[in-house]
Amino acid sequence: MTTRHVADITDPVTGETTTLTAATERELDQLVDEHLDQHYTNHEAAGGPQMDQQRTPPTLAEVLGTLNELGAAARAGEVDRYRAALRLAKSQDLTEEQISDAYRWGRRHEGAAAFDWEGNSLLG
Repeated sequence: MTTRHVADITDPVTGETTTLTAATERELDQLVDEHLDQHYTNHEAAGGPQMDQQRTPPTLAEVLGTLNELGAAARAGEVDRYRAALRLAKSQDLTEEQISDAYRWGRRHEGAAAFDWEGNSLLG
């Protein structure tokens, strides 16, 4: 059986979901970075290529959409989806407190998580 890594990226404004798949986690990270580079000008803060233009701050709708996606991915226990949302959150310069609050809110009624608020695996 072939393992596929999947990330669903939800646009924080339109709610449209894009699904990306790759054979390895590294390839998936690259696909996610390319997607963010193409669709979000603030991506350089998350480790993407530096942009020559001046960054504009995200709108309130974009921030809320990202926080909602972090919570939804945490609730669903989907680490790849969560990591994609985490990269977007970092590109929007969201604080650790905002990100960890979204994670805890999403996990509030769930059992033990397979990953922490930083997207790190908690399983052996």
